Amino acid sequence: MTENDRNLPVSTQQESGRSRQVFNALAAALAIVCVASLAAVLLIKVAGGHPWVGLDWIAMIGLPLAFILLGIALLRAVARRRRL
Repeated sequence: MTENDRNLPVSTQQESGRSRQVFNALAAALAIVCVASLAAVLLIKVAGGHPWVGLDWIAMIGLPLAFILLGIALLRAVARRRRL
């Protein structure tokens, strides 16, 4: 709990913690969906099929975005930890 958080009402502190958890969960879910999309493309190619092009785009757009979001989450965690 940071010094600024100590001055906030308990409900605001919980909302702040929940917003971090939601942000982290969304970033992780995006990464999992993109890796699953990439795995589906690879499995379909190995099976000799022609995967939907959208699966490639999901992986190409989503993985860098998930990486950036997880990096932001890491930086926010470090910043919060330094304020303790």
